[in-house]
Amino acid sequence: MRRPFAVLLAAVLLALAAVPAAASPAEMARLKEMMARLQAERQQVEAQRADCQARADQLTHQAVAIKEAAARSSDPAEAARAREAVAETQAALQATAKQTAELDARAAKLEKELVIVAQRAAKMKATAGAAPPPASVAPAPSISGPPRAADSVNAFAFDLYGHVRGEGGNLFFSPYSISSALAMTWAGARGQTAAEMAKTLALPQGAATQPERVHAAFAALMKSLNDPKAAYELTVANALWGQKGYAFQASFLDLLDAHYGAGLREVDFARDAEGARQTINRWVEKETRDKIKDLIPAGALPPLTRLVLTNAIYFKGTWRYPFGKDDTKDEPFFAPGGTVQVPMMRDTKHFQYTDAKTHHVLELPYKGGDLAMVLLVPKAKDGLPAVEKALAAEALAAWIGNLKHERVRVRLPRFKLTWRCMMAKVLSKMGMPRAFDPEQAEFQGINGGREPLWIGEVIHKAFVDVNEEGTEAAAATAVVMLGSAAPAKGPIEVRCDRPFVFLIRDTRSGAILFLGRVVNPKE
Repeated sequence: MRRPFAVLLAAVLLALAAVPAAASPAEMARLKEMMARLQAERQQVEAQRADCQARADQLTHQAVAIKEAAARSSDPAEAARAREAVAETQAALQATAKQTAELDARAAKLEKELVIVAQRAAKMKATAGAAPPPASVAPAPSISGPPRAADSVNAFAFDLYGHVRGEGGNLFFSPYSISSALAMTWAGARGQTAAEMAKTLALPQGAATQPERVHAAFAALMKSLNDPKAAYELTVANALWGQKGYAFQASFLDLLDAHYGAGLREVDFARDAEGARQTINRWVEKETRDKIKDLIPAGALPPLTRLVLTNAIYFKGTWRYPFGKDDTKDEPFFAPGGTVQVPMMRDTKHFQYTDAKTHHVLELPYKGGDLAMVLLVPKAKDGLPAVEKALAAEALAAWIGNLKHERVRVRLPRFKLTWRCMMAKVLSKMGMPRAFDPEQAEFQGINGGREPLWIGEVIHKAFVDVNEEGTEAAAATAVVMLGSAAPAKGPIEVRCDRPFVFLIRDTRSGAILFLGRVVNPKE
């Protein structure tokens, strides 16, 4: 099976990042030049594929319109002209299909070149004293760069989903937001506490000995997401809220400022915890365009609070192919508690699709192509548990790798979701209980060990609005630290009229920015 192009590109980037300083500078320069050329070609191929898709859709609609006009006419001459026009349109569609096949062949050639680059990078690593990884496996755990951070975020995403899916009802969270906030906290952890957090966050092997590479990876991912020139609006922000006058370790503050842009903001938890809470919540509201309100509930910040670490992410994107508002009709949605009527958006176009046996996998791109929503829709009306059981980072990578250009008739409900979670208990169950234990937590990296510190709570809240124009989503996380003190065939039918899983991913790094499920769009 042909390996997915995007995943292969990420593997090459990983290999390049893993090349040690002992490698030849001239050879490294050549590899970087080749990488730049391949990336440019990739963008060109994607743009041409998008043009082909748009042209195919236009021609298909044109053929349908001609046939409908011919059916309404009783003039034999007009019917003959219609048949001729349909034949011309079909010929144009065949030419478009041929061009698409040529683009696929070009992509395959690029993949071969990328494999060669990856193998050369692996050999360079081997000559520096390390064993080269297998050619089919993305190299190595202890490297920096967006792909590695994305791998950790995605593994954490599905682990967390597996722990919270039993709660029932709609679900929506940002694994990237939670991972970022906890990665900042991990920077100050030591000993077994740091080891537990690293494992829970699915950080790469060797993270304990090379933590700077992990933080550099998160910094690179954050930088790639905060692109002011993007066709969508996506912003990520971090902040530290520390007790006024408290002696935090300068190295800890400098690290978080350098890699996460999280400058320290002093508040007075000891004398005015409520005022501090409102100050933090106002910042979150501003960073999420007022979509996340009251992230930290009243009473959640006791006077013993020493530090609150916050991450906020906001996304607003327009579909590459918006749904027509006039096409939205009320249709039944088969929720577990009974059928409900919901506004169902409808469209038929060429999308990236694969059949995963028990469910459909459909990718809906946003304008610009860097972000996309992936729908995992069970074939059976009660098939959500089977889909959720299969969720894993490896499974998602396989499904994404099998996506093909297909004509799909999609039905997607218009919906809004808000979800809040107090995460201390679930994170403890996931493998990091020491961080929440006042007697065992080790966060000497934050305050130099002047007094015991532990995590009192991790608070996460997320919001999403999916409509005909696109998607608006936001999420925020707070970590509270306490001290003692194809056109010719019929379209594939994908009906999201039953509970389904959805996610919003960065198509460049593969990072899952948001993950959730819709059980009842009315709730």
